[in-house]
Amino acid sequence: DKMSFPLLYHEKQVAALCGVHCINALLQGPIFNEVDLAQIAHELDAMERAFMAEGGMTSDEYLRFTAEESGNVAADGMFSIQVLSKALQVWGLHAIPIDNPEVRAAATEPQREEAFICNLQEHWFTIRKMECDAEGVEWWNFNSLFPAPQPLGTFYLSAFLATLREQGYQIFVIRGNLPAPQRPPSDGSGAVPGGAGRWFTPSSAKQANDTAAEARQRGRVSNALEEALSRAQAQGGTLQLRSKRSRLQDAALVNDDEDADLAAAIAASLADQPGGSGSGRGGGGPPR
Repeated sequence: DKMSFPLLYHEKQVAALCGVHCINALLQGPIFNEVDLAQIAHELDAMERAFMAEGGMTSDEYLRFTAEESGNVAADGMFSIQVLSKALQVWGLHAIPIDNPEVRAAATEPQREEAFICNLQEHWFTIRKMECDAEGVEWWNFNSLFPAPQPLGTFYLSAFLATLREQGYQIFVIRGNLPAPQRPPSDGSGAVPGGAGRWFTPSSAKQANDTAAEARQRGRVSNALEEALSRAQAQGGTLQLRSKRSRLQDAALVNDDEDADLAAAIAASLADQPGGSGSGRGGGGPPR
């Protein structure tokens, strides 16, 4: 029974509110919103302002500080680690940098931890251990840029985190007792009314990710076809699409060189596109 185990709560990206999505994915429920985190940011701003004022409100340091924008929340809704940490403290949780000696073992044996939050270039996301089926626990990537959470696999977790660190990500180990995942509303919708979040089973998460991947591939093929046709037009020629049946019927009369040219042009265009076969990288890596 799929309801015997917690479902996977995931929020898709809205504006620059990845900090909100990250915290809610970690807590596995629609706990915080942007207003809540903004309030924490303003409280931190006030504390920092009071601290700086102790050196004199006419000092150069204080005047420079007050002239700067908030370091805790940006105008687009991006929140600092200080804000996220303060929000987590409400739940008795602590975010500790993975290179801190206090959590030294987390880098070599990450599977023993419960969760991580990661940041690069103002994007936050959660990696968390979940109990999803009768086989036990599994690690999931709750990146809000994905349509649904993506399974990582316990054996891949260490390599994935190492790759993130090589790419410059800040990784924080979450210590403390994580709350039990929330259940979806009883209306059966599996979604937060008016919100960005919804609940997935492992199978529905896979289906959502597969559907999105197929749509991206269709988009790449469509773009490649348009580019191939543009190239042909620029060279003073044309490309003609024919069904397999018509090619068989006309095999004795029509040369298939055009079709080979089209296939080659599309392949070349796909190779030139990000994420195409020429990129040298699959789609499973973290977005930059």
